[in-house]
Amino acid sequence: MQLDQVPVGRTVVVRSVHPPTLRSQALRLGIGVGARLEVVRRLKGGPVVVRSPAGQLAVGKELAQGIEVEAYND
Repeated sequence: MQLDQVPVGRTVVVRSVHPPTLRSQALRLGIGVGARLEVVRRLKGGPVVVRSPAGQLAVGKELAQGIEVEAYND
């Protein structure tokens, strides 16, 4: 599933970022393959607020749609 589809409160692990043009944008935010993200909130208009080891980040709708994730099982 894509990051923009994850319910608030769920923790996920990044599996890929597509297309490659979005990969560098994600990496600048500290979001790479294997990163653990908790969805904290959805903002009106599409951004998704996530908590990562680097802190809270607002991920734009287009980028969130390009980040493929899977459930994190602790």
